[in-house]
Amino acid sequence: MPSGGTFTGNVDLDYEGAGNFVAGTEADLSQWLGNAGAMGYIYYSSGTVNGFSTGDPAVGAVNLVPGVNFALDVALPTAASNLFSSIGLTPPGGSLTATGTANFSTGAYTLNVGWDAGAGGQQLFSSNGTSLALNQVGLQLTINAGTASFGLDAAGTLTVPDPDSSGSTDSIGLTGQITVSSLELDGSFTITNWANAFGISGLTVSDASLQVGIGWGAIPFPSIGLTGTVSSLPVDVAGLIGYQQGAPIAFAFNLDPIMLSVSIGTQGSSAPALEPLSIAEPSYANLLQVDYAGLTIAPSAVTIGTTTYPAG
Repeated sequence: MPSGGTFTGNVDLDYEGAGNFVAGTEADLSQWLGNAGAMGYIYYSSGTVNGFSTGDPAVGAVNLVPGVNFALDVALPTAASNLFSSIGLTPPGGSLTATGTANFSTGAYTLNVGWDAGAGGQQLFSSNGTSLALNQVGLQLTINAGTASFGLDAAGTLTVPDPDSSGSTDSIGLTGQITVSSLELDGSFTITNWANAFGISGLTVSDASLQVGIGWGAIPFPSIGLTGTVSSLPVDVAGLIGYQQGAPIAFAFNLDPIMLSVSIGTQGSSAPALEPLSIAEPSYANLLQVDYAGLTIAPSAVTIGTTTYPAG
């Protein structure tokens, strides 16, 4: 990509409140995006603006970040359409909206193409009461300091039968992302609101994330991070330790650098997470209450997802 470009045209100025403004115009974006670009819209936004209307029905509303943004109408390449079709996903016909950002001073550019699969999503498989539907799909190209990376992200819903054989089902939110560059491969996978997790009645995982990275060095060594929060335990297990249902049990583990963190309860809260003496006698419950307890072992600071665990 070139480091800059010029264009002429009328510039529209919109005030978005909270001190934010957006200046934009229609322009030929091929001077920045090459064959991927065509006539589109380029904006300078002073702040984050969500749902900004381009005024073009083919492009619709876009989300803007501070700095230079662009939006245009593109056709999904045949190779990408064939890839999605091979996994049972039918891409939308016609064109798609592509959005991106450009930082000419640092040479960082991104281009995102995505679509919403609509109400109910697109079902990838269904068998014996278990089904997976994809709700959103996105492709991303990033060029930063001359290094290109390609990414695929998706969000969907996994539906599984309840373990009590009542005929009811549980819906689990899924998101995933894979990014590949000449330097490394990174992947992340997240689930939310998993009731009766792993087929265990009463076990609820409110969220869990797996993060994996592999550098293309002489000896590739993976970096693996795992985080999660449990919000309820089976009644018999909770009774054995005096656990109070709803109290968060958070855990985190990272392989390189090594880190382990476990906690129960909410720091600063006065709501009890454990009442250990209730195991011996329910009337003793108020004699000893644990609102929060945590243990972190981290020789150096570690970041997993959006959470940073300090050294200690």
